[in-house]
Amino acid sequence: MEKDVELKDGMLQSHLSLDKYHLDEEWENQPLRYMYYAEQYVAKARELLDKKNLLNARTAEVELEIRGGDRDIGVKVTEGAVKAAVEIDDELRQIKLDMAELKGESDMLASIVSAFEHRKKALEHEGTLLINGFYAVPDTGRVADVGQREMAARSRNKKNEEIS
Repeated sequence: MEKDVELKDGMLQSHLSLDKYHLDEEWENQPLRYMYYAEQYVAKARELLDKKNLLNARTAEVELEIRGGDRDIGVKVTEGAVKAAVEIDDELRQIKLDMAELKGESDMLASIVSAFEHRKKALEHEGTLLINGFYAVPDTGRVADVGQREMAARSRNKKNEEIS
């Protein structure tokens, strides 16, 4: 996955960035992007669990082979000798290396999923700022829109009619 993240780093960065001028589109895309990375994380975590189960099973097989005499380790079979033989088994060492790589990839995906949770909160705050007028145009006291001018004129006319 690290290779995938490196190759798609630009895509990841664009998925995590916020465009405050298109909040509606950002809100539409947030769940899909979150699910994309969450599904990858779950798949990687499952792969890591499967590899751990394989390690445990293969470790038990090697121990049984040694204790049963099917595998000669060249020394008297003691607990320490069995443990040492298990540690130097090539297949088990490779499984452990694979697990370490999967763990790194899983942790990276977990961080990405967490980043999308933070992105969601940022979207909420940007929406609140927009609603509260943080990005509003300063009020100069003048009526800027023709429609607003007409409404103001009608309002004045009604007040004048009520007074008459």
